[in-house]
Amino acid sequence: PKGMESIPEKERFSSFQLVQDLRYRGVDAHYYRNTDALLDDLVRRLKSGDVVLFMSNGIFDHLPERLFSAL
Repeated sequence: PKGMESIPEKERFSSFQLVQDLRYRGVDAHYYRNTDALLDDLVRRLKSGDVVLFMSNGIFDHLPERLFSAL
């Protein structure tokens, strides 16, 4: 299988670009430089009754557990 380095940089998936494209279409989307920044924003924004869904192919820097602890 090919690694990321074999895919030209301009053809690689970019979370930042996805957020920019969604915003251009009027969707409220956010990009975070790391999971600490994401956690801080979640803690600030979440209110009682909100639902958070984490979808990841790994442990996602233990973000679900960290959010649970922070709340």
